Amino acid sequence: MDFLNRKAIKAEARAFIRPDRKWFSIFLAILPYVIVTNMFTVAYSVKAGADFSDGNYYQVQGSSWSFIGNIIKLLAIPFGMAAAGYMLNHIRGFNPEWKSLYIEGKDRFGKYFEVGFITGLVTLLWSLLFIIPGIVKAYAFSQVEYIIHDNPNLSTQDVRKISDLMTKGYKGELFIKDLSFFLWYMLILCTLGIAAIYVTPYMMTVNAMYYENLKNHAIEAGIVAPEAFGIVNTPADENNMQGFDMNSQPQFTGTATTYTPVQPADNGYQAPQNNMYQPPVNNAYQAPVNNGFEPVAPKAPEAPEAAENSFIPKQDSGFADDSNMEFNPAQRDVTVTEEPSEFDGNSEVNE
Repeated sequence: MDFLNRKAIKAEARAFIRPDRKWFSIFLAILPYVIVTNMFTVAYSVKAGADFSDGNYYQVQGSSWSFIGNIIKLLAIPFGMAAAGYMLNHIRGFNPEWKSLYIEGKDRFGKYFEVGFITGLVTLLWSLLFIIPGIVKAYAFSQVEYIIHDNPNLSTQDVRKISDLMTKGYKGELFIKDLSFFLWYMLILCTLGIAAIYVTPYMMTVNAMYYENLKNHAIEAGIVAPEAFGIVNTPADENNMQGFDMNSQPQFTGTATTYTPVQPADNGYQAPQNNMYQPPVNNAYQAPVNNGFEPVAPKAPEAPEAAENSFIPKQDSGFADDSNMEFNPAQRDVTVTEEPSEFDGNSEVNE
């Protein structure tokens, strides 16, 4: 677990934000988001803590402020997720402008809201069962905001699945990382929030560096494909792939090296084969293709030739006399034998 060396990552985070007071420029970039999402909560707390004679009125008014504050926080979800992407751009050396945070949140508002809201809802439902499962799921989905920044084309379910795979076996380390900021939280309380000017950028930097190391580990171990993070490799030949350089996205706990994609594990996900039904070949009559674009006239039916001794009647054009009909013995072999009739007068009757 050297790639998640907590002390080394935190030391590098402090070294990263120290030059030119970068921590201050980062805080100024997120300040509008912090003000908008917390001003109604602060106003409600002031109202709730004040002592007024007409308690019912201020109780209703305070509830209204709390409701408005919750609506504002829901609408600000995309900008909170864009802040994570803004921090990634910083540690990757892009030096983004402060307004890029809000431009990204606006341009991807629908996608970020869907991912953030559904992920929060799923975590809440797990928390309703027991506290511990809710905490586990919160850390399982802790990388969602960074993944969706790298690849906004992923579905909400895929983003959560990838985050779960990345953090599998490292949720305890993430929990200890958060506990290590306990004294910093106390400093914020003791200074009435002033220390947050430095602590907030510091924590954001550490979290972004943790994501980079988890992502690089997931790719190298064959747990998640590079394409899931928006990394597109261009095949150079049949055996090698080129297009991803670790120098462009530094790993903060070791020397940067050129990444070579590895084959996924045998027990990894395999796309199902296409066993869809294929219709049988139709051996029935196929109409001839007319490539001359001329209609083919159907052939007239031909009568079969008559047998040698078949009777062929003459065509009758009208009412003809029977005396004109001739019998052709060659056409039909007919033998007529006369037998005397018992009623013939010329016959003799033998008694």
